[in-house]
Amino acid sequence: MHGMRLRMLRRVPDPDLHRGALLRGALLLGALLLASGCAAASRSSETAGEEQVRELTENDAVALRLQLVAELVRTGSHDNAMPILRRVLAEKPQQPLAHLYLGMILAGRGQVPQAEQELKAALKLQPDLAPAMDELARVVGRAGRLEEAIAWHEQAVAARPEQASYHNNLAYTLFLAGRVDQAITAYQRAVVLDPTVRVTYNNLGFAYGKLGRLEEARTAFEQGGSPAQALANIGVVLERLGRPGEAKKAYEQALELSPELAVARDNLLALQLAGSHAVTVEPAAALPPAPVSAPAPAGPPAPTPSGPSGAQPGVAPAGAPATVPQDAAPPAGAGQGTQRKKP
Repeated sequence: MHGMRLRMLRRVPDPDLHRGALLRGALLLGALLLASGCAAASRSSETAGEEQVRELTENDAVALRLQLVAELVRTGSHDNAMPILRRVLAEKPQQPLAHLYLGMILAGRGQVPQAEQELKAALKLQPDLAPAMDELARVVGRAGRLEEAIAWHEQAVAARPEQASYHNNLAYTLFLAGRVDQAITAYQRAVVLDPTVRVTYNNLGFAYGKLGRLEEARTAFEQGGSPAQALANIGVVLERLGRPGEAKKAYEQALELSPELAVARDNLLALQLAGSHAVTVEPAAALPPAPVSAPAPAGPPAPTPSGPSGAQPGVAPAGAPATVPQDAAPPAGAGQGTQRKKP
């Protein structure tokens, strides 16, 4: 009986042991599931990180190419810039700076309709891109569409009011359109913003001269060039005002200061010939009025990834601006290289 009782007892499970086994099993299963979930999450995080780094690497490459293009455009190396631009546009057709640079190159080649198309594409992608506005104004202005050009210049000035070159270029087009008083005001703003640009003073001098304000014109010319060049330009103004005798005297004074100043010598000779043979020659300026090239905006700064942790990538600090479009520009700092952390 005792043996039977013992065998029967072996067949009855111990409730405490059973509950312990269930608890241990549940804990083991939970641990296995947790480990599995962590491994899956880790693999997912690594995959997301790899995709992020890959994307940032592509963005870095585009940014560096655009920075190189900005420098090539600034130095006039358009043929070298074109294949790089084509590659950027093939990879990133929605990149506004690429369309801006292409428009600038096409404008430099005299391909006005194509340049206008690219610049408008840049503005469609980035409506506040001031360098594209300024360049588009110059393109349509060269095509004789002065009022349309003025409207684009005004938009560039409104977008980047601190950019002196935009004020100068607005004034230049206003002058060509015969709106001389407004041109003078815009030139004055430009020289206040950047007194170092001598071309703007020279342009201001011609605007003053157009209105017969000769003393102000001479002062502006002297700030924009040498005293001899200033006198030569006063001679040009006087000729255009129909005062050849005074123009002749201005040229002679310019030659006294600088005997090798060809413009003064040639204009004086043309006046002498006109006096004896009724020959009329349009005088050439020592420093003719001209628009000012705005700095070409550098490529976008390259983003700095923070590794595959899921954090948002930061942006590398901007460096010195490339000196091409504001505005265009623009306007923008050159991106620095990317420092990648190990996963």
